[in-house]
Amino acid sequence: MPPPTMRRGHQRRRAGFTLVELLIGLVIVGVVGVSMLRLMLSQNRFYDRQSQQRGARSVARASINFLQSEARMIETAGGVVDADAHEVSLRVPYALGLICGSAGAGGATVVSLLPVDSSMFASAAPAGAAWRASDGSYAYVDTPPVITSTGASICASAGIVTLPGAGTITVSPELVGAESGAPMFLYQRVTYAFAPSMLAPGGGRMGLWRTVESTGASEELTAPLGAASHFRFYRVGRDTSDITVPPLDEIRGLELLLEAESLRPAQGRAAPEQAPLRTGVFFANVTP
Repeated sequence: MPPPTMRRGHQRRRAGFTLVELLIGLVIVGVVGVSMLRLMLSQNRFYDRQSQQRGARSVARASINFLQSEARMIETAGGVVDADAHEVSLRVPYALGLICGSAGAGGATVVSLLPVDSSMFASAAPAGAAWRASDGSYAYVDTPPVITSTGASICASAGIVTLPGAGTITVSPELVGAESGAPMFLYQRVTYAFAPSMLAPGGGRMGLWRTVESTGASEELTAPLGAASHFRFYRVGRDTSDITVPPLDEIRGLELLLEAESLRPAQGRAAPEQAPLRTGVFFANVTP
């Protein structure tokens, strides 16, 4: 058996960490932990900022898709009813056809429609009709027409064949002066406007609104947008846009300057993320 002094020395060598060693370990663990926490916070803020930027870009894309699809259908002269930098009122066609002739004593015009989406046709709120004269210009009748289905006999007599999936309608009041075989369209009056947002209220934030004038039905297409968002106008014979509104029958397209914003600021930032977007659309896909 070893002497007592040797047993005591052996017990001392198996003792745990000293207080100093524990404190040093805790300091090291704390420094590493703080560094890891800062890294995680930095990464989280970075990903949140990227997410808010993507949200702002999606706001910009959503607002232009609907407007572009309608503006491309507008007739190049007479399609704009009223305009300024923050609001435009348009005659937007929703159904096209050929004039067959008069329905007779009923005071209506018979039209052979081209194929059209039935749900869109049923839900449209017609504000008027227009037809093309022999000189290529369009005559507009800004009176909400009464539209009813009818047979194709008058169209057949005029040598106009109604295509499968289409139909024949009467439009009243009669389109006086319209010749048989002339192209025509029914249209809605639609206003696009930058106005205070209801989807993202507060702080002067704006939205792009679409209103069908004959019904007053209004829809906020996208938000939030900054207060600097506005329209510019392409004029016939010019390839650059101007904020000054030209004569309405000389407007050939619109340019949108959008200041799209994220719904909220990213972490660590005071202001929402922005995605400026500038894009143009020409009526009837015809450049000035």
